Amino acid sequence: MFYKGISETDQQKSSKTKLHYGSQDGDVFTWLEVYKDWTNVPKKSKSNWCKDKSINYKVVTYTKQSVDEMIQILKKEADIHVESSFGDIVSVTSFFQKLIFQAYMFSLSHYLGHLRAGYYALEVEKQVHFHPSSSLLSLNAKPEWIVYTEFMKTTKDFIKCISIVEEGWVQEALQEGRLFFDMEEVKGRKIELVLREEIGLTMFRHLVGPKYLHLRELEEELSNSGMSTVVVEADREMGTIDIYSSSPMNSQVADNIKHCKQTILETLVLEEDEIPVLKNPNGSDRTGFRVVLGQGAEVKSLLVPDESNKIIIRNSSFRTTEEEIRHKFSAFGEIVECIKFKSLNPWGFLRYKTKQEAQNAVTCTMNDAENAANLKIDNDIKKVQRKFEVKLTLCRRPIKGIGTAFIKCSLIDKSTFLDKYISLPNGKRLKLKMSNKGEDLICHATGRADEQVIKDSILSLVNYDKRISRQLSVTVLRIKVTATEHEVEDMKTLLSYELKKYSEMLHLSNNTFEINMIQPKESSINYIGFIHFDKLSEGEQLCKFMQNRLRVQNKPVEIFPRLKTTLYVPESIMKICRAEIDEIKDYLTVGNSVEVKIWEMKKKDFAIDIRCTSGKCLVEARDLFQNKLDGEIVDCSISDLTRSVLKPEGLKKIKIIENRFKVLINVDKRRERIHIYGTFEDVVQTKIKILEYFEELKHAKKSDLLLSGNEKPQGLMKEIMKRFGDLHNGLIEHFHLMDAKIDFKQQKLSIFGSPGAVTQTENEIAAIEKDLASRVPQQTAKWLPDCVVCMCPVESCTELYRLEGCGHSYCHTCLKAMVSVAVEDKQFPVDCVKENCSLALVWKDLRFCLKQNWISESKLAQRSLDSLVATNSSRYRYCKTANCPVVYEVTEDVEGNEFNCPACLISLCTSCHSNYHVGLSCKMFVSQQDSNLHFEIWKSEDPLNRKLCPVCRVPIEKNDGCNHMTCRVCKIEFCWICLEKFTNVSDCYNHLELFHPDIV
Repeated sequence: MFYKGISETDQQKSSKTKLHYGSQDGDVFTWLEVYKDWTNVPKKSKSNWCKDKSINYKVVTYTKQSVDEMIQILKKEADIHVESSFGDIVSVTSFFQKLIFQAYMFSLSHYLGHLRAGYYALEVEKQVHFHPSSSLLSLNAKPEWIVYTEFMKTTKDFIKCISIVEEGWVQEALQEGRLFFDMEEVKGRKIELVLREEIGLTMFRHLVGPKYLHLRELEEELSNSGMSTVVVEADREMGTIDIYSSSPMNSQVADNIKHCKQTILETLVLEEDEIPVLKNPNGSDRTGFRVVLGQGAEVKSLLVPDESNKIIIRNSSFRTTEEEIRHKFSAFGEIVECIKFKSLNPWGFLRYKTKQEAQNAVTCTMNDAENAANLKIDNDIKKVQRKFEVKLTLCRRPIKGIGTAFIKCSLIDKSTFLDKYISLPNGKRLKLKMSNKGEDLICHATGRADEQVIKDSILSLVNYDKRISRQLSVTVLRIKVTATEHEVEDMKTLLSYELKKYSEMLHLSNNTFEINMIQPKESSINYIGFIHFDKLSEGEQLCKFMQNRLRVQNKPVEIFPRLKTTLYVPESIMKICRAEIDEIKDYLTVGNSVEVKIWEMKKKDFAIDIRCTSGKCLVEARDLFQNKLDGEIVDCSISDLTRSVLKPEGLKKIKIIENRFKVLINVDKRRERIHIYGTFEDVVQTKIKILEYFEELKHAKKSDLLLSGNEKPQGLMKEIMKRFGDLHNGLIEHFHLMDAKIDFKQQKLSIFGSPGAVTQTENEIAAIEKDLASRVPQQTAKWLPDCVVCMCPVESCTELYRLEGCGHSYCHTCLKAMVSVAVEDKQFPVDCVKENCSLALVWKDLRFCLKQNWISESKLAQRSLDSLVATNSSRYRYCKTANCPVVYEVTEDVEGNEFNCPACLISLCTSCHSNYHVGLSCKMFVSQQDSNLHFEIWKSEDPLNRKLCPVCRVPIEKNDGCNHMTCRVCKIEFCWICLEKFTNVSDCYNHLELFHPDIV
């Protein structure tokens, strides 16, 4: 009756016509409806009408001819006159249905309970299926009993020309003896759901296979196991695989499915991803510090620049197989993932369980002719590797004769020094005289004393006055030496020979170094060079040994270790503390024993490089800056009450205080501290105000609200999340709460805030509860699983998500809330909240949440790092710089281990967790810090009269007198009350009169 056509358009038109005329009573009555409409079409239009409707014109024409022929036969043979018209369709349908049943009773068939199972034909004892041309298929009709007129065997046993049969007619035929079969036995063949697997998308794809091939194989396996009438059906949107049968589920096959799921799960839980903790605006890695996150978003590994747990395989032949690669590289550790590229070189990459295994594989195979390995790193950032630097000087132009020194200085200073005696280290006392020309001072018979020794001897006469030091210069008469083309290279060769000789003496055979010499000018007095040692400890050991021993061309070589450390300074802190930082720099650089360089970084932040020759001096210099950079610290980790200050509502209050006192406040959420920067008085007032706020929090209210139970309406939690969105940025901000936490397993909401805010929240949730209880639940046409969080059916397939590991169902609203809350509250691993499950989300689940933009990669990585440190404080620590996201692994080396932070560039000791103490063991450094602690105790016993100099930090105790103070060490004038600094006494007294008139 209907023809499909060739094109997609023709097939769509045919399906639409079939659906329009389709009758629930069977194919015969569908055709009858078509014939009825066709008879009403004008004769000339009948052909075009059929074409437009995708109806076979020959079939309906033949039907018309058959009807006319039957009318003529009845008229001629039986003298019965019949009109060609249509009567009451209902009465005609019922009559003809029963007539067809009686005529074709032998083809009676019973529905087996699933469309794919089809029908059981009683006479032939076979499963039969509707032919695709049947209109009942397009109507999705599944009548209990049918008869058919035509049987067709192709890929399946098909039946055509189907008519529906009422069960009463079948019962009647059985009673009258026209049919013979066991009704219960036939109905017992109807299949039922014997197993439903609820699974995530990845497991679904593996179990179903390409083009659902595995389902057909599973059907065959179940049928061969003895189960009868088996149908296996998969629904990708619902995440289900259903097995239907009239027999119980075969336990062995069920165990096989379970084993297959477990195998897939073992692969899923090993999936992980490498995430940069800090990114540039374009999304690229900013520092090279990455975390490897795995199941539950837990940190599996920390990676700094030049580290990875993946390797690239190179120099492979086209015959190299995965088995060969695995065999070779499994010797270095457990291979978690092996991926072969389509291109020949590189062959592919391997992922190890740990970064050390990957490094071992590279170390042992990187020079192999075939199948060599290199670390797979997706950025070009190199690890900050500080080398031990040594400055060396060697005399190039010897002193002429017995030594003559010329001294230049100002006219006033010349009169000060004239006829004075200086003492040299060799014990000689020499007189400063006027030169013959009368321009300079002169000193004879200085011997081997160089310019600096003589200058220091002269300055000792004036207590090393800074002004005089800047204007004073000393020149010693020396022999002229002609510069040669190869003198630098010759000197490097001689030095290299000596260094290797001393290294062998100390058994430092692996010690590697690099020598750089500065090309001397014709007038240069000394050769100057630098040695860079790769290993700090060996370089330091060799340097100490060579002191006063190293000689080249029978000339002593002076060695000066150049120890360096770097401090990171955010732009905001530098802006407010620049004057104090510059003062510390000026104080430290007097006498050239310490070098300080302040430079601006790419992101407008700053770095302070400190260099000196002594480890103790370096630590002291760095601490002067660090104390200023730390500001005034308020510890918020004392209790849950004080921690609430770090929540959104508390931070708003902190911002108000910051603006009021015009200070800078940095909040370090990671270490739960508040750093205050500004003038002494403003900082003190700010800290007092914050402590007062802590006192106010003691009057705050806490409330626990249960969102499930017998008396609670279904879906209360979901409704709250729908109305207020994100818990932290929605509920907390809407009601101005201090904090809110949600327990998805217990369905409990805990709120904390002012009594008014908590009461308002309770009332609003009670109103939502009342409104929800009054609603009439809507029935859905299709079965949808319950969300394990809100316990309500998921609203639609598009809102359904099944976890990849356990297959439990979540609606998008609840999954977003659950993951967001877990990340915000640092609850790792992120687990399924289904009762008795607690399987952590696999990485594919977390990737889905990232793609939905429910959470950001950087936030996920940072919160997971925070959780790692909180739960493993003995193994992991934060970088010391406030709000620096980098975490390092703790070591137990008594000498200390250096860690160079790739983000803020600070150098740390991973053993004692302080700034790296070059040249000092941890014990020595801690001892020094203990002495500082004793000083802090001394200062705290009388804080009003015991303070530090604001410039040189020397301890000062005020016994009596006014509030103008002069430091006896650095001579700075300052105000004792607020530590403001001045260049002269009068400015200080003017300040006291203006700002502190009431303080005596």
